[in-house]
Order: sequence, then C-alpha cells, then structure tokens
Amino acid sequence: MDLEASAVEVWTPTDLRPTVVRDTLTWQAAGTEHALRLDIASLLRTD
Repeated sequence: MDLEASAVEVWTPTDLRPTVVRDTLTWQAAGTEHALRLDIASLLRTD
C-alpha cells in the first residue's frame, strides 16, 4: 500500500511489474462463488 499515492500494488508470480490499483481491488479464490472487493479509496482515506 502506498498511502501517499492512494494505491495498492498487485503482484502475481508471473508478473515482471505490479498492477497499480487505485479504485477497487477484487480477488476471488479458486472454487468460490463470490469475490472479495475492497474500496481502496475508502481504505486509504486519511481525512
């Protein structure tokens, strides 16, 4: 997490560079019906 940039870096084992997420981070475990969605802007808000 980068609080100053209000962003999260997402890496996978095959990535050479991260994906930068500033809005919604979505993750779904294999075999599950629903994904986890995190509102990055809300989580990193400092006001």
